[in-house]
Amino acid sequence: MEELAILGGPQAVTTDQAEATAWPEVSDDDLSAIGRVLKEPNYGCYDEGYRLEEEFAEYTGSRYALAHVSGTATIHAALYAIGIEPGDEVIVPSFTYWASCMPVVALNAVPVFAEVDGHTTNIDPTDIERRITAKTKAIVVVHMFGLPCEMDRIMEIAARHDLKVVEDAAHAHGAEYCGRPVGTIGDVGCFSFQASKLLAAIEGGMLVTDKRACFEKALALGHYERLSTLPEDSPYRKYAVTGLGYKYRIHPASAAMGRVRLAKLEELNARRNRNMAFLDEALAQIEGFEPISVPPGSKRVYYGYRLHYHAEALGGTGIDSVAAALRAEGVRVGRERYFIQHLQPVYAEARQQLSRLLQEEVAPAEAHLPVTEGLHSRLLSLPTFPHGTRALMEQYVKAYTKVSQRWREIPQEATAADPQSAGPRSAIR
Repeated sequence: MEELAILGGPQAVTTDQAEATAWPEVSDDDLSAIGRVLKEPNYGCYDEGYRLEEEFAEYTGSRYALAHVSGTATIHAALYAIGIEPGDEVIVPSFTYWASCMPVVALNAVPVFAEVDGHTTNIDPTDIERRITAKTKAIVVVHMFGLPCEMDRIMEIAARHDLKVVEDAAHAHGAEYCGRPVGTIGDVGCFSFQASKLLAAIEGGMLVTDKRACFEKALALGHYERLSTLPEDSPYRKYAVTGLGYKYRIHPASAAMGRVRLAKLEELNARRNRNMAFLDEALAQIEGFEPISVPPGSKRVYYGYRLHYHAEALGGTGIDSVAAALRAEGVRVGRERYFIQHLQPVYAEARQQLSRLLQEEVAPAEAHLPVTEGLHSRLLSLPTFPHGTRALMEQYVKAYTKVSQRWREIPQEATAADPQSAGPRSAIR
């Protein structure tokens, strides 16, 4: 095996990666669609959002689809639609982007943080059940990095305790659990169309549900202009003039681009999946590195790619030193970029404010989730290569093999200088 690049040897990865990792790809079809709607007279361009709703509902098999200005807005609307009220408890994973949790706070409810499964990175159903109290009203599950959660177990727990389930599927357009599209298994599903997502449409989101009551209540929250079209027996028609204070309508340009990209989604996912499945199989054979586990019955997609690093297999070599050695080989790799939510100060502050509002003590936030914290400390983040070649994938495997086999030579003072080198910043969701 050649000398490590960090010590002066040749790089394992020599292929230019700019095109292989470029995302989103903006086609002439995208630009044409955006241009078309911007030229629509008399506000006709807003019809583009309705068309996207119809096509997304058909794609997911949902009865209702409601386009939003962002994925975060869909989660806020979903929680409101299922009836979350001040003081209610909502079980959420701590290992996620803040948009999965902060809408709970925005509704003056209480996020209760649960552990993840240390192999899949998804919320742990067993720990969900441990955290249910008389105040628990709902569960938010996040299909992290495009891998479906264990929805059968979660839905069984929810049914037994009379809880609602919101699916955050921002990472998981096209993923399936036991043959069912993610986002359609719980009470409400939420998707993001932000620029880094698998269905990238500049910005936007989609709420899906089969429940008329949830659809109409979400409509009332952020789509006042459509309330007059509801059936006469709807309790929300009376808010047609004012709505309930939010304006969550998707931008027509985003809707137009979303329609184009929805038509291509399966093709784009398949291309990315081929590259990542190859890496999954190859990297699983290399000492010290373990891909995320995919349970039977799950069809995953790859919004993000994570590897467990097992330091004990490489003599205790620190993760920053290993990351530095890999980058020297030409690998785009960094530490985990999502921040653990239960350690963020905003949640404790929100509980103090809620205690004053309700005039009763709200229990403090969970201060220690050992599985989540341990997982977070050992994850490495890689790109997903939407346009990667097999030659590039093989070079990545060579780089990991070199570092694994020659770990004794890695300088222990090496550090991971650029933790965001593998892809979108943690602030992007």
